[in-house]
Amino acid sequence: LDGIFVQIGLAANSSAFKEIVATNRLGEIIIDAHCRTDIPGIYAAGDVSGIEEASSAMVEGRLAGCAAAESLGYEPVRAAAEKEAARSELSELRSGPAGARILSGLEKARKLRLEHDICRKGGASVC
Repeated sequence: LDGIFVQIGLAANSSAFKEIVATNRLGEIIIDAHCRTDIPGIYAAGDVSGIEEASSAMVEGRLAGCAAAESLGYEPVRAAAEKEAARSELSELRSGPAGARILSGLEKARKLRLEHDICRKGGASVC
C-alpha cells in the first residue's frame, strides 16, 4: 500500500469564479508560481487550484498571501523573503519519496476525475 487519500468531492469548488478567472477542464483555477490568476489582484491557493493535499495547500495559501502583500507594497522586503521561504517549503514538500508519492497520487486523482466527468456526461462507452 503506497498511501490512502481521502477526498471530499471530485471537482474544485470554483464555480463562483469560473466566469471571472481562467479555469482548466477540471474546474481548477489556473495560477502561476506566485498563486496569481490571469486577473491582476486575484490569487488562488489549495484545492481550488489543484493542490488537494493539506500541508501543501497551507503553504500555497501562505505563498499567495505573501505575493499579494508584496504586490500591494506592504513591507516588500519582508513579503518577498516570506514568499521565497514558502516557495522553498513547498518545493521541499513536493520532493523526495513522500513528495513523489503525493504528486503521483494527485495525478491519479486527476485522471479519475476526468474519467468520472466523461462518464457522468455520457461521453464514454464503458464506465
